[in-house]
Amino acid sequence: DCPPKRYLETWQSFLKECLSGSRSIPVSDNTQQSSSIVTPQPSIQTKHKKAFTTYHPSLVKKAVHLLRNPFDNLVSRFHHELKEHAKRSDTA
Repeated sequence: DCPPKRYLETWQSFLKECLSGSRSIPVSDNTQQSSSIVTPQPSIQTKHKKAFTTYHPSLVKKAVHLLRNPFDNLVSRFHHELKEHAKRSDTA
C-alpha cells in the first residue's frame, strides 16, 4: 500500500528536505578543545561520525536533477539487496 500522501511534497517540505544533509565530523579519543573547535592530535588515527545538518537556502546556486530508467533502479535495488544479504550470510 503506497498512498499519494507518502510521496507527494509541498514546496515547503521539498525545500526542507533539499536543505537537509549529513556530513562527516572527525572524532578521536585524544582531542584538544579550544573554544568550540575540536582539533584532533596528528598522531592519533581519527574516526568520523555522521552529523545531520540543515543548510541555509542562500547557499544553493544550482541544482542537478537526474532521471533514470526505472529498470535501472530495479537492477540497482536488486544488487543492493543482494549485497546486504551477503553481509548477513543470508543466502536463503
